[in-house]
Amino acid sequence: MREYFSMFFGKFTEDPVVTGIALTGIILLAAILFIISRQKMSTRTLAVGAISVAIAYVLSFITLYKMPYGGSVTPASMLPIIAFAWAFGAPAGIVAGIAYGLLQMTQGLYFMHPVQFLFDYILPFAMLGFAGFFKGKSLLLAILVAGLLRFLCHFLAGAVFWGMYAAEGQSPWMYSLIYNGSYMLPEIIVCMVIAAIPAMRKFILELRPEGAKA
Repeated sequence: MREYFSMFFGKFTEDPVVTGIALTGIILLAAILFIISRQKMSTRTLAVGAISVAIAYVLSFITLYKMPYGGSVTPASMLPIIAFAWAFGAPAGIVAGIAYGLLQMTQGLYFMHPVQFLFDYILPFAMLGFAGFFKGKSLLLAILVAGLLRFLCHFLAGAVFWGMYAAEGQSPWMYSLIYNGSYMLPEIIVCMVIAAIPAMRKFILELRPEGAKA
């Protein structure tokens, strides 16, 4: 049992940077669960959330460009989750993001460690729900921040777990920055461009619960 523990968690006790990343992920997950636990959702919130997750999931199958080891540019598959979070708040958005992340596993699960699973499937999509902290403020800023938070999770996972694919002499951190940035940056831009279309912005504004401020 001790040998198994050492083999499985050895790298997290030997490398302080990796240990810090793992602990940060666990703390973030605990904070997310705490936020969710304090949220009471109405029937309308649950219904709109379910529809948003479904639309995001369908859009994720339409890939404009697909990376070899996971990640792709889609026609704004993040936007339904971000828009829902922006309209209904962070707790509801985080729940929708986690549900969407779990559905992503059906498109191909690359799993080698619990912390890698956390940073590739749970936290990145939960971060989309953080757009809800900009509720009533700039939608474009909400998209940018949520997209960058998702990128950060993939970036950390890429450097720690997928750095083996870096070219000889290339830093795993630079490899992850280039790899994940090559699809996340276009994805964020596509979401912002579509959200800036007047008809789309009007539709997203109308999603908000009655009584929400303009």
